[in-house]
Amino acid sequence: MPEQSIKVIPPALLSAADAVANAAQKAATPEPGAVFAAVPGSPADGVLATFATGIVTQTAQMSAEAAGEGPEMVAKTAAGVAQLQGQDCDNAAQIQAVGNSAAH
Repeated sequence: MPEQSIKVIPPALLSAADAVANAAQKAATPEPGAVFAAVPGSPADGVLATFATGIVTQTAQMSAEAAGEGPEMVAKTAAGVAQLQGQDCDNAAQIQAVGNSAAH
């Protein structure tokens, strides 16, 4: 089997985590004016206003849940990168030891 080198590239992983965190933060921010505004006195608008109120409430709840996720994702990715780098160093040392023992 040919030798395969697998390297951890921390900047790429951390950059990806940062991008995901930013996207999650953006998704957690409700868009202003995205919910229907009812015209007073219209029965159809009254029904739609009820639905819109429910949507606003649910959006606020989902936004509150997602708002703190970004920093946690970045922290977990950084910890994962550190663990992968440590494992990469251990693997390299073990491979070198096998190579050294074969040479003797």
